[in-house]
Amino acid sequence: MSDAVIDFPNSTGKVLEGSTRIADVDPNEPIEISLLLKDPEPGASGRVTRVELAATRRSATRDAISRIAAYAGRNGFTLTAVEPAKLRVKLTGPAYRHEAAFRIRLAHFHHPRGRYRGYWGPLYCPAGLAELLEAILGHETAPVGRSHLQPVLDVGAAKPMLANRIATLYGFPQQSAAGQTVAILEFGGGYLQSDMAVAARAMGVPVPEIVALSVDGGSQDFAGGAGASVEVALDMQVVAGAAPGARLAVYFAANAARSFVDATLDALHDQQNAPSVISISWGGAEEGWSQAGMQAMNRALADAARLGVSVFISSGDLLAPDGVRDGRVHVNFPASSPWATGCGGTLLDTSGGAIASETVWNSGAAGTGGGVSRVWPLPAYQANASVPVNLESGQAGRGVPDVAADADPQSGFWVFVDGNPSPVGGTSAVAPLWAGFTALVNAARAEKQKPPVGFLNPLLYGNPSLLKPVTSGNNKPAGTNTGYDATSGYSATTGLGSFGNPNLFTALVDAE
Repeated sequence: MSDAVIDFPNSTGKVLEGSTRIADVDPNEPIEISLLLKDPEPGASGRVTRVELAATRRSATRDAISRIAAYAGRNGFTLTAVEPAKLRVKLTGPAYRHEAAFRIRLAHFHHPRGRYRGYWGPLYCPAGLAELLEAILGHETAPVGRSHLQPVLDVGAAKPMLANRIATLYGFPQQSAAGQTVAILEFGGGYLQSDMAVAARAMGVPVPEIVALSVDGGSQDFAGGAGASVEVALDMQVVAGAAPGARLAVYFAANAARSFVDATLDALHDQQNAPSVISISWGGAEEGWSQAGMQAMNRALADAARLGVSVFISSGDLLAPDGVRDGRVHVNFPASSPWATGCGGTLLDTSGGAIASETVWNSGAAGTGGGVSRVWPLPAYQANASVPVNLESGQAGRGVPDVAADADPQSGFWVFVDGNPSPVGGTSAVAPLWAGFTALVNAARAEKQKPPVGFLNPLLYGNPSLLKPVTSGNNKPAGTNTGYDATSGYSATTGLGSFGNPNLFTALVDAE
C-alpha cells in the first residue's frame, strides 16, 4: 500500500448551517466508522441471489480487506466487522486515533435538530487505501434526514381512514402477503406491540410478525406521541393493513449518513429475514448530504436492483423547496437516487365509497416534494417520460417522484400510538403503501414460482398507462411560483401517477 498521504475524495466535513460548536471530542471517545469498498464489478447488471453476490464479493475483495486490516493494525484500530457481501469493513478506535490517522479535528456541535459530531476540511489517508474505497463514513453524525410525517391541520374537516380501507379504495387485491418480508428503515422512534395489536384488530387483519433489528448500535426508543414514534407506527401499520400476513423487519438506526447506508446494506443483505421490499419514509434535501454519503447510499440502492429488492422512498412533505429557505427548488434524497422509486403525495376525495378525484397534495405550507435533481443525471428509464428541466439551472436531471398515493393529512391515515388513534399524513404513508402493494405482488409471483418483481422503475416507465396520472395541482408554496405543475403525463409532483388501473397488479405479477 502506497504511503503517500492524499485527501480522500468527497470527504470534506459538512457542518450544518445554524450549528454552534460546543467542544472538542474527548480524545478517548470510542468511534466506529464504516469503510465502503469500491464495487469490484462496477456497472454489473443481471439479477443475482444474496448467496451468489456474497460468494463473488468474498473472492473479489480478499486482497483489499487484507490491506485494510494491515492499515487498521498500524493505526491502532480494531476491525469490528468484515462484510464482503456488503463491501463494508467497520473500524473502531478512540477519537485521538481517528484524528491522527485521518488528520482531522473532531468536535461536538449543537443544532436545532440535535447534537452531533463533525469536523472541517477533508479526511487524509494513504493513496493505497483511498484507491480501495468508495466512502469513509461515521466521523460525522449530523442528521441528514427527517421523517416525512404531517399532522392534520383542520381536524373538523379531516376524513382519515384506516390503511386497509385506503388499500381497498385503490383496488388492492384481497389476498394474503404471507411468505413475504417487508423491511422498514427507521432513523428514530420506536413502537409498542400493543399498538400493532389494536391497529390490526381495528383493520380486521392478522397481527404481523415483527422483527426489530439494530443498526450500528441503534435501538428503538418509543416516546409516546412524539413525531418519530408516530412515524414508526404509521409505517408499520400501513404495511400491516395493505399487505396482511407480511412479516415486518424493522431496522432501527441513528439519523446520520453512515446509518442510512448501513441500514440499507443490512436490510438488503439480510439472508435470515430476506426482505423482498424496503420502505424508507425519511430523507433530506440533497444539499444537506455530503457527496460521499450520497454516493455510498446510491451504490447501496444499486445493490437492491441487482438483488431484486424493490425500494420505495418518500419524496418529502415540504413542497418544491424541500424545506431549504433560499427561494429555489430542491429534491429529497435518497428518493432522488436513480435506483429508488420515489413516492409523492396526493389528496383523495371520496364519494359513495369510491375515489371521486385525486389531486396533488398541497396545503400551502406543506405538500408533496418533487422536482429535478442537481446531482443525478436523467436515467435511461426516464428518457422518454418528458421529465421537465430543473427550474433554476435549466438542466435535465433525475425526475422525482416516480409514483404517488394518498398523503394529504385531510384524507390521511388513522394510526394507533400508545393506544390512541391519531390522524396523520405525509409522503411517509406513501412509501409503506407502495411497499405493501408490492409485497402482495411478490406473494402472487411466489405462487407462480417467479422471483420478486424487483426494481419497478424501468417496468413502470416502459408502461406508463399502468398508473393513473394526477393531472390537477402543483407543489408550489402559497403565494409563490416556485415549483412544478401536474400534467397529463409525467410530472415532478406525483410522477407517473397513483393506483387506479386494475391492470397494474396483474402486469407486475406477470412481468418477466
